[in-house]
Amino acid sequence: MQRWVTVTLVGVVLLASVTFPQAQEMPSSDDGLYADSIAIFGGHYTKGDFGQSFNPVAVPYEDNVVLGIGVRQDGPVRDDGIAVGWETGGAVRAGETTSAEVWSGPYVGHDGIELGEAVKVSPSVTFGLSAVTGSMSSEQRRARSEGGSPELLFYLSPEIALSSVQNPDTEVFWRLHHRSGAWGTIGAGSANATTVGLRQHF
Repeated sequence: MQRWVTVTLVGVVLLASVTFPQAQEMPSSDDGLYADSIAIFGGHYTKGDFGQSFNPVAVPYEDNVVLGIGVRQDGPVRDDGIAVGWETGGAVRAGETTSAEVWSGPYVGHDGIELGEAVKVSPSVTFGLSAVTGSMSSEQRRARSEGGSPELLFYLSPEIALSSVQNPDTEVFWRLHHRSGAWGTIGAGSANATTVGLRQHF
């Protein structure tokens, strides 16, 4: 299983390098297109499912946290503002147990919707594959009840980013850090963390 996880993730990363242009070949942010960005984020895992975790105020939380970093390579932005690219990241999951996570996959979003003259809103969603070195809490219980392994699951992370119109290169964001087997399609178990973070475009 571990060998299959490694081969799959390497294949995903290689596909990303072939599919998307290298950062140094991309226009700079002065041309309206960000070549690269890096983000840090952190938050708590919830006891709820994917839908319940969209309400960070009402959902109950576990004694487990996640601290992650993600790097994005941005592709072209269409005239209607739709943006595509690739994200690769890693995180430490700590609390009841400690484990590591890596993920990689494409993302699609919007280059930014201006609200008035001050704030810019940029929604996006990343989807791909996520691998972990160990399971924990709700994720572990769900995997046991479903009779499978949570080592390799699908990754899905909807996000809302905010920036100022005057400085769109720096964003603060909320994202739902989610991994699951998609109803038994791959692996078993699921985990949801509601997080906040900071992204810097270069």
